[in-house]
Amino acid sequence: MCYFLKDLNRSEAIASGDIKDVSELAKEAGFRIPLAVTKAVWEDCIAWPKEDGLQDETGRAWDVIFMASRAAVDNKKSGEPFAKYQIYRVKPGEQEATLVDLVLFIGPGEHMEPICTVYLLEEVEDYVD
Repeated sequence: MCYFLKDLNRSEAIASGDIKDVSELAKEAGFRIPLAVTKAVWEDCIAWPKEDGLQDETGRAWDVIFMASRAAVDNKKSGEPFAKYQIYRVKPGEQEATLVDLVLFIGPGEHMEPICTVYLLEEVEDYVD
């Protein structure tokens, strides 16, 4: 379930682990507002065992964030508060990359400041067309 549908504000959602703040890395990709990813996005697209030196979480997070930045630019004139995009990712223990559908949402934070959150499409498919 999306954290914005729960009785949690963004700070509480980060503290509870429902979302993970990736704002510092996102600045390098051009984001000027806070960015977080849901726990489901982190576990599916970013998490990687440290003992496996083939990839690392920073690089995998960069893939999610950079493609979100491109989706935001491409979606800028649509007027929608979300942008759908896709990435290829390899799951730990697998050899083949598979396509994952993601959604970048922009909306107000707990103090009405603009914030962004990346979700798996399946987490929000009832809210995007």
